[in-house]
Amino acid sequence: MRLSVFTNCPCNIDVFPSKLKKRQNKKNCRGEIKNTGFYSPDKEYEGLSFTQGVYFGVDTKKGTMLYARAYPGNIMDIIGFDIDNFTRTVTDAKTLEIYTKYINIPMVSIPSGCIHPKMMADTMHAMAERGYDYPVDFPRLIQEKRKEWEQIAGMPVAEVF
Repeated sequence: MRLSVFTNCPCNIDVFPSKLKKRQNKKNCRGEIKNTGFYSPDKEYEGLSFTQGVYFGVDTKKGTMLYARAYPGNIMDIIGFDIDNFTRTVTDAKTLEIYTKYINIPMVSIPSGCIHPKMMADTMHAMAERGYDYPVDFPRLIQEKRKEWEQIAGMPVAEVF
């Protein structure tokens, strides 16, 4: 047991390694999703906010998007999107709001620390106008593997319907 530099109180030195392990587990989930071959965004279309636990990426070639967020209390959202399951976007300088066709998650909010809100919204709408042929239902694939993501992340992943 050591004394905390900030509070002079005893603290557990294992706190930081556990946070790093959780971060690595979330990264492993994203890696596994990319390994499916249905989602591989270019770096300029990916964003991660460590402070808010949010990841968002857009694969412009395949027309798929991935949203992942870890919440306090160790629960996680992992949501796959394609051009057919979002209805609109709203942006301001700080956030991108994506309105979905999901009943239990009608809107997801992505902070600007993660991505540039206007650029991502414009990209998503341009993709929707272009149209894509999907060999597999990417959003369903992500949901069907929810239990697998839970095993990798080490925390529950919310069901989306």
